[in-house]
Amino acid sequence: MAIETIIENVDMLDVLNSIEETVLLAGLDYKICWMNHRAAATIDAIAPLYGLPDSKAVMGKRLDWFYSASSEALENLHEIKSSRRVQINIKNTYITEAALTPIYDRTNTITAYLLILFDITTHFKEEEKKDRLIEQLSVPILNVWERVYATTLTGDIRLIRPEHLLRKILKTAVDEKADYFLIDVSGVTTMEQTGVSTIQKISEGLRLVGTSCLIVGVTPNLAKGLVRTDFQGKTYLSIKTALEALLLQNKVEPT
Repeated sequence: MAIETIIENVDMLDVLNSIEETVLLAGLDYKICWMNHRAAATIDAIAPLYGLPDSKAVMGKRLDWFYSASSEALENLHEIKSSRRVQINIKNTYITEAALTPIYDRTNTITAYLLILFDITTHFKEEEKKDRLIEQLSVPILNVWERVYATTLTGDIRLIRPEHLLRKILKTAVDEKADYFLIDVSGVTTMEQTGVSTIQKISEGLRLVGTSCLIVGVTPNLAKGLVRTDFQGKTYLSIKTALEALLLQNKVEPT
């Protein structure tokens, strides 16, 4: 139950208009009937992305008009009985947390809907930039000989994003027409099943693009894990022994 003290001359629309976030109101048909100053300014920038001139052209449209094609779109609007929050990417221009809340009257009947968009574009892009930087720093790839590449994994392999690691290694292998790719795991402190699965996926991915995968610095725990996955690649004690083996087989020539 709300706790209230009536303040004279305070209109609730004035309160909503004073909120420094994008605020929209819609009727029971979910069609927009009001927006605050912040919403009007925000939607003036968004509307042209959808072929509309400005925020005025959005009045009367459903609350989900701007993200109806998004995978994050709200579904089954008629079933909304309590506050719902989703993250929405609007044309890769405006990233927002959208909070949709039904407005109940004193008889516990829904009379309207309130949508507040919290702009997290800057935060999201900073996090994205940080992720790219971490990815680049955490997975250095070296060209050790002609068509022979190597990368070193360190720390807790569970913290490494497998899809990023696999994508970067496979891209290098294909772009550089690599014959061999050495994966040094001697610096890995925590492996467990996640790490074993990651190594297996890398090896299989490289095999599919025609690159031989050599795992070096294998620990006893990793060896046991690889045996359980029926690992088909070659393993070596260190990068030095792996390269020496390739030289002895006359499969690589120093540059």
